[in-house]
Amino acid sequence: MTGVLVQAERTGVRACVADPGWQFMVTSQFICTPAELAEGKNFQLNVPGQVPRGSRVEVRLRRAIVTAAGI
Repeated sequence: MTGVLVQAERTGVRACVADPGWQFMVTSQFICTPAELAEGKNFQLNVPGQVPRGSRVEVRLRRAIVTAAGI
């Protein structure tokens, strides 16, 4: 998750974490605002082999699979 956030920041793409409980690992700038949650596109990082059935895979990374998600 942190790697995705860093790469997004480097390339000028806004990315954030929906769960504020992750603030122990990232700064507050990477926690989604209510407006971002309401208006943004939602994705979920999954461990390979643990992708929920029926999920739409967006991209496969070396150690994670990104799927479209609803919040």
